[in-house]
Amino acid sequence: MTQRVTIRQLDCFVAVAKAGHFTVAAERLALAQPALTATIQKLEAELGVRLFNRSARHVELTEAGRDLLPIAERLLQDLDHTVSDMRGFASGSRGHISVVAAPSAFEAILAPAIEAFVENHPAVRITIRDAGADEVRRHVRSRSADFGLTSRTAEDSSLMFETLTHDHLGLVCGADHPLARLGGQLHWDQLRGYELVGHTLDTSTRQQLQSVPDLGSILTEPKYQVSSVTSLHWMIRSGIRAAVVPALVAALPLLRDLAFRPLAPPLVQRDVGLVFRRDMELSPVAEQLAEECRRVSRKLANDSA
Repeated sequence: MTQRVTIRQLDCFVAVAKAGHFTVAAERLALAQPALTATIQKLEAELGVRLFNRSARHVELTEAGRDLLPIAERLLQDLDHTVSDMRGFASGSRGHISVVAAPSAFEAILAPAIEAFVENHPAVRITIRDAGADEVRRHVRSRSADFGLTSRTAEDSSLMFETLTHDHLGLVCGADHPLARLGGQLHWDQLRGYELVGHTLDTSTRQQLQSVPDLGSILTEPKYQVSSVTSLHWMIRSGIRAAVVPALVAALPLLRDLAFRPLAPPLVQRDVGLVFRRDMELSPVAEQLAEECRRVSRKLANDSA
């Protein structure tokens, strides 16, 4: 049965080729010369060619040896790089992370978490996608993302949800809107009679509003429905319309110039957190980024307390 060429044999071959002498190469490898000679002989027997022309004083590469040398050097170098990468992967200093996040979760949690993460992990590559709640789960479920950040919606047996923070709903509108000028908390009944922009059924905000009894069709079946912050901003920028949104959404750059008013009970809030696959353990680097997201969330909670 034919044996495979070993890394040890290639390492010995390169050492002898570079040293031009078995004794010198054996010293550099910390091997006994007979052991080194036997290793080279086994390599030559495996390849079926003579690699060295030997003399009493030195050895020279044969034509076959000269052809093999750059290949052996490249293979050994590639192996060294691979081992280094694997050690870096295991220690969390190297690797690749793919994350998918809802825009509000990205702005409030993931972006500052990445800023802190890359300071200590400059060699780690990160791919970021932004998506709605359902699409976040689809990416995690299909393994195209290591983990996601979004709000809790319907339970999925293949996924785990870890709550990081609670985000309450309120009203966002132009500064000159009549509801913006009212004092104190707004009551849900006060929203009646105004043009409200709602959310499409695939958004977590719409699902949360649907679950609250007695809110009325103006909120659960709105005339205007949007699925993104961009379209929401376009719909309410005139100052005529308003919308019920989570506080983290109201803090996004596109909406920061608008007024945000808290709503009185029934208090409606969403849980925002990490989404993982149940059957897939995070890599060391992905786990460290997830931990950075937890740290940012704890800071947010402390700052708002």
